[in-house]
Amino acid sequence: MKISTGTLVKTIASLGLTILFLWIAFATVDLHAVLGALTLADPSGLLLGVGIVFLGTFPRAWRWGLLMRQVATPAFGRIFGAILAGYAANSFVPRSGEVARVLALREPGATTGLLATVLVERILDLLTLLILFAIVLQIIPGRIRLVYPWLEAVLLTGSVITVLAVGGILMLAGAGQRAAGGVNRFFSRFSIRGGERLSDLVASFAVGLTSVRGPIGYARVAIHTIVLNACYALSVYFPFSSFGFGERYGLGLGDAVVVMAIATLGIVLPTPGGAGTYHVFCSQALTRLYGVPPEESLAFATALHAGVFLVFLLTGGPILISLLWQRRHRDTTSA
Repeated sequence: MKISTGTLVKTIASLGLTILFLWIAFATVDLHAVLGALTLADPSGLLLGVGIVFLGTFPRAWRWGLLMRQVATPAFGRIFGAILAGYAANSFVPRSGEVARVLALREPGATTGLLATVLVERILDLLTLLILFAIVLQIIPGRIRLVYPWLEAVLLTGSVITVLAVGGILMLAGAGQRAAGGVNRFFSRFSIRGGERLSDLVASFAVGLTSVRGPIGYARVAIHTIVLNACYALSVYFPFSSFGFGERYGLGLGDAVVVMAIATLGIVLPTPGGAGTYHVFCSQALTRLYGVPPEESLAFATALHAGVFLVFLLTGGPILISLLWQRRHRDTTSA
């Protein structure tokens, strides 16, 4: 299986970004103090937090199953495994998980439609993140504006992007076959076969955008999204107890929502598994908003990130390896 030049460049760039952010996170702290905080931490809260992140895979899988009903209806176990493979892929190559999980389902003729459902998922995640930031601005309005003066601009920009994306999806979903017919007529002037292929792609993509309809369908997607993000908030809240953040700094569930929302920015940035970027955003949120010493903040971010990374690597890694092996075998057979 050949690796394209574009993929290689993106991978090198993401690794460079990871190294940069890891340097930012660790360059100015006492590494012995970080290690000491990790050594003294009670593992029970961390294990519970990591376990809850893994449980968050269930509502994500149920939500994706709802979004793909018009495209494919694989068993829940296959959807769950595909998402784990996607997490494992993202741990090495950013943004590769979206493609990996579609390929892991191995649904003939449904690839384009499934990619459309992944796009809808990403927009839902972005919309949820914007809502979380709006909540964060209400929880600690003074401190958040002082420490992150750019947050409101990001919220506004993200809202505009989300509105445009949702508008584009609704237009394409509504146009459906008309859009596909228009693409076919335009490109058939240059190539009849090419026009037909592009038309089929547009039609499949449009179908993938229309799986959820009606109040009940929207409500079910919303419920799974809320449960998913509740899992993420709890995965930050329970590890607070491992480091004594609740007793010593008064951090509670609302503060976990704040830290989770800001740390998510580190996952959004294109680094493998959020390495480096998560460490910076999570630790700085704890230190700058709540006065947690930098060494303890970084120990917390490192422990939680490492635990989640290992869980998804161990559970999704074998599925991803199997997928890559099958693809290599197909490439070798067709060569």
